[in-house]
Amino acid sequence: MNMNKPPDETLKQGRNRSWLLVEYVRKNQIVENKLDIIIRNKNGSNQMKIIRDPIISQYLSETSSIDQDWKPIASKSEIKSYKKGRLGNYDIQIISVPTNDNIPVFEECGIKHKFKGRVNINDDIGNIRYRTFVPADIELNEGKWYFCVRLPLGGVARIGWATKGFNPPLHDSYGIGNDKYSWGFDGSSGVYDQRQRRILYSQNSWEEEAVCGCGIEIDGKNTNIKYWLNGKFIGTLYSHSENTTIKSAIKTNLLPNGVFATYFPAVTVKVYRNVANTGVFEFIFSPEDMTECPLPNGYKPLLMPKLLTMENVLVAYPYSAYLIGNDIQQYFYTSRCPKNDSNDKKTSLLRDFVNDQHLKFHSMLIW
Repeated sequence: MNMNKPPDETLKQGRNRSWLLVEYVRKNQIVENKLDIIIRNKNGSNQMKIIRDPIISQYLSETSSIDQDWKPIASKSEIKSYKKGRLGNYDIQIISVPTNDNIPVFEECGIKHKFKGRVNINDDIGNIRYRTFVPADIELNEGKWYFCVRLPLGGVARIGWATKGFNPPLHDSYGIGNDKYSWGFDGSSGVYDQRQRRILYSQNSWEEEAVCGCGIEIDGKNTNIKYWLNGKFIGTLYSHSENTTIKSAIKTNLLPNGVFATYFPAVTVKVYRNVANTGVFEFIFSPEDMTECPLPNGYKPLLMPKLLTMENVLVAYPYSAYLIGNDIQQYFYTSRCPKNDSNDKKTSLLRDFVNDQHLKFHSMLIW
C-alpha cells in the first residue's frame, strides 16, 4: 500500500477488500498489590478497589493444573464432565468396615488437601486384628480412577478395590481379598478370591515411607487393576478372567455383580498390640499431594475439584476496539464541525465500538 496517498483514496481502494487493523489503546492503569487490585483512570479519579479472589487467580494461572485431566478448581461444566463415572458423596469421608466404635478418631493428613484420612490404631486387647477402611458412599462405575496410600512406618496392609457384596466381619485375618468381591496387594502378593495368593515379590511387608498407587480401569470385561510403588509402575496385577487381550499377573472374576458393577477403594491394615509399625497409613486422594506416586496420565482421582464462581470477577479487556471491513458506512464515523465554524470540514474517524473514542484516520492499515 502506498502510505503517501490521501485517506479518501486509500478508503476507495479498500471497498472490495478485507481490512485488518491492529490498534491497542490503554488509558487505564492497573496496579496490583498482593490480593488487592486498584483501578485508576487517566486523571486518577473514580478509583475502585477490588479484592482479588486467590481461588480465581489460581484457576486462571497456567500452573494451576497438576494433570491435563484434573485441576483443583473447575467450572460447573468441567466438574460435570469430570464427575462422569463417579457416584455418591461429593466430599470424602473415611469409615471403617464394618463400623467399629472403638476405632480412634481419624487424624488429619495431606498438604494441599487436608482431610481426616490418617489411620493410626492399635489393639488394646492384645490380639492380631485386620481393620478395613473405605471412603463412605462413593462408587465408581466407569472410567479410570486412582488413589494412593502412604505407609509412614511400613507394616502389613492390603491395598485395592472392592465392589458391592464386600462386607468383612470383625475377626482375625479377614479383609480385602478374602472374598470374591475384593482384590488387593500387600506389597509382595496379590490377594483375591477367598484368600488365593500370587506371590510377586520376596518382601513380606511394606517398607517405611512406602507410597503405593492403585488404579482401576472400569470398562466391562476390559476392567483391570494396576499398581505403582513410589512412582514406579509395577504392572497390571488383575484383569477379568474372560478377557484374553489384556496381559496381567492374575486372571480372576472382576465382575461378580455383572458388567454394570461399581467399585470403591479399600485398605485393610494388620494391627498388633504395642508394635510401632502397624495400624498406621494415610489415604491420598489429591494429585497435588501425590508427589511420591503421581497421578498417571488418563486417570482421575476421587477428589472433586472446588467449584469456581465467576461472579464479580475482573478480567482484562481492550479499552477501545476498532474494526474495518468492506462496508465503510458501518466501520467509520464522520464528524462534522459546528455550523458556526466557517471551514465546515468533515473528519473521517475509525469507529470505536467500546467507548466511542473514535480514532482519527492516520493509523497503518494492513492488507
